[in-house]
Amino acid sequence: MEMIVHSVSTLSNDWRAWLVAALVGLKALHSLYISLRCPVMRGTATVTEAMIEEGRNFKLQPPLTFLLSMLVGIGLAIGGLYLLNNDTHGPRALGVLVIGIFIFTTEPMRLFVNATKMGVFGATGKPGDSEFLARDQLRSAYRGRAMVELSIAAAVIAMLAFL
Repeated sequence: MEMIVHSVSTLSNDWRAWLVAALVGLKALHSLYISLRCPVMRGTATVTEAMIEEGRNFKLQPPLTFLLSMLVGIGLAIGGLYLLNNDTHGPRALGVLVIGIFIFTTEPMRLFVNATKMGVFGATGKPGDSEFLARDQLRSAYRGRAMVELSIAAAVIAMLAFL
């Protein structure tokens, strides 16, 4: 742990480390914007009969790209940790570490947002509060994803600023 604190304290003077923090922050702000402007969540999207049928028959089966992106994220995070103490590759290692953590933390949230979108499509036109509840679950999924991304960005910026 002491090695990580020392490595990050030396990286706080490098512009590349701040560039990584800024990129993560921009991605987090983009997710927050998308969570506020999603047409499916707001009820302004045009939903076809095929989308409704697909939503009603949807079963969550993560694709192979989910597994690959999780493995890449974990690999990047571990590789970044090992290279963090290197003088020449330190800033790149911090970038790789942050991107890896970002990928394997937010990828399940992205999958959950897509699944809840399908739930909204499946609940379209059903009587009662099912459509309202599905949109509320989608709103919660979007906000959860945005908050996780904002937390990672805030942690990276705080780490660079205060260590």
